[in-house]
Amino acid sequence: MKKRFLSLCAAFALGATMFSFGGCAKAAENTRMTVDINPSVELMVDKDNKVVSVTALNDDAAIILQGTAFVGKTSDEAVKGVVEVATETGYIVKGEVEVGENNVKISVSGDTKWAKDLYKDAEKKVNEYLESSGIKATVERVDALKTEALKQLAKHNSTYTEEEIAGMNDEQLLNVIAIGRVETAQLVSEEVRQAYFAAKEYEISLATSTATKDLIYAMNSAYAVAYAGYGIALDTYSAAIKKLDDARYNALVSPDSAYQKLLVQLREKKAEILAQKQLIISIKAGNSSVDITIATGDLTKYEAAYDKLVADLEAAGKAANDGLTSLIELMKQGEKSMKDLQAKFPADITDQLNAKASEIDAKANKAKDEFFARFEEAHKADFDAMNKALADTKAKLIENVEKAA
Repeated sequence: MKKRFLSLCAAFALGATMFSFGGCAKAAENTRMTVDINPSVELMVDKDNKVVSVTALNDDAAIILQGTAFVGKTSDEAVKGVVEVATETGYIVKGEVEVGENNVKISVSGDTKWAKDLYKDAEKKVNEYLESSGIKATVERVDALKTEALKQLAKHNSTYTEEEIAGMNDEQLLNVIAIGRVETAQLVSEEVRQAYFAAKEYEISLATSTATKDLIYAMNSAYAVAYAGYGIALDTYSAAIKKLDDARYNALVSPDSAYQKLLVQLREKKAEILAQKQLIISIKAGNSSVDITIATGDLTKYEAAYDKLVADLEAAGKAANDGLTSLIELMKQGEKSMKDLQAKFPADITDQLNAKASEIDAKANKAKDEFFARFEEAHKADFDAMNKALADTKAKLIENVEKAA
């Protein structure tokens, strides 16, 4: 895809109060923390140790994060908050647990003293909570993502090109990720976020190409006739983008999709597993007359059914992505047609386009700035349904824990 006119410094101006970017200003220390209990949660933390974004890295996390507000808290307070809500919903349990359960794994990007201090503060805060709550659990630091993994994360959570991302260091990558996370804070799942950034990238490219066509057609009538093929190629490209965006959304994001319906079944089965674990703990404590052998056998059945649903969900996701291949190829063909025509523009056209670069840039940036509102408005009903489903699941999990207490 054509490299955007938007510069890194210009992009980071929108987050100047939270972040600074190497090459644009003195770099600030920003980092990425994760809390993995399965649920898995990501926290982006600024130089003042304030959480600027909270992201669910899996569906379990999307459930427990419903109704929470960790942005603006210190990182240790937020990590403790994640552990608290995981306990409320039954992902961390009180009582006698098996080896390997109730593990809280924390990662912090970077090997600086600051990063180490962030972990120590979080570890201390979590251990204090666990001890005061009578919960047997382990807290450990695990490896954070390395540079190549950060590049992949930045690629999928921004509209920067591979060329731009390839030249970034870890600090710059973390800033890109943080801004992307802040931008998509209201989007509840990875599927929705990926659909959003893919659609936004195409929207910026389309706005740039449309501005180019309009300028050429405005130069003189002869150019409008001579390069009518560019307009036709642009129309083909635009139609291909719409088909691709619609297909991706309908296959992976829409509540009516096979993928999302399987996800609902997965949540229901996870609720059964967590409730059964609570029951087993209650039996071991002598608070239930249910036979432990029967209860353990039922748990094994629930877990087997859950594993099958996970496999089915992965297969559905693969099938949906495979189904997009032909549409992606169609979109790329339209893009190539435009690039081929651009390569044949005479010098007077390219000179005028270069002179009007700021005008083209402005239109691309306008499309970028307005995109979230349009995306949210177009899918508001679906997003409301997703949030309600997650909130209902969370309420059910909390109810199960309270019943077992």
